[in-house]
Amino acid sequence: MNENRKIKAVLFDFDGTLMNTNDIIFRSWYHTYDTIGMTAPDDTEIAWTFGEPLRETMARIFPDRDAQEMVAIYRSYQNEIFKGTVNMFPRVDRMVMDLKAAGFRTAIVTSRLWSLLTPAVYNFSISDEFDTIVSASDTKAHKPDPTCLFLACEKLGISPEEAIYVGDSRFDIHCAKNAGMKSVLVGWTVCLPPEKRSGLYLPDFVISEPEELIDIVCNIN
Repeated sequence: MNENRKIKAVLFDFDGTLMNTNDIIFRSWYHTYDTIGMTAPDDTEIAWTFGEPLRETMARIFPDRDAQEMVAIYRSYQNEIFKGTVNMFPRVDRMVMDLKAAGFRTAIVTSRLWSLLTPAVYNFSISDEFDTIVSASDTKAHKPDPTCLFLACEKLGISPEEAIYVGDSRFDIHCAKNAGMKSVLVGWTVCLPPEKRSGLYLPDFVISEPEELIDIVCNIN
């Protein structure tokens, strides 16, 4: 590792950033609404919830129902369709490998539970490229609370100022700001459109292609 670099580690969100889980998330929401006899809102409204811990979303959207029961409806369906329906976004595997080859530490920091994360992470070629993983199972405080990012930095032996967080949602960008670290929004996001990227949700950088990330992290002063 080049110890003179300001950024020493790159932390990644999982859903919608590394892995294209968008379709199964939408389908799981459609199923949830259908199960309780309600009409699902449009995809834009559903996508705005992406990145928020599921139980918090359920409690907010369905205040008159048991949040844990709603989570169970959603997750039981998603577990059925998960295998074989999740794919890595194009060239993100090369992006992560290039970062590792350049000497950066890497981590996944996600709101997904560990038990729901491992089937995807370990089915792809980049599982060995991450130095640590922080899931929703590792902390009771979730995005945009910065605890998860602080925990990842602690595991990596760096300060938050030496890390950058790459994500696709408003919760990722807000979380990075709360942690005092730079943020990168992936251009393939479906849940943070350009007109919403302001204030707490304004990223420091936006990448259109995975190859752009290494230039950013190598040149932050």
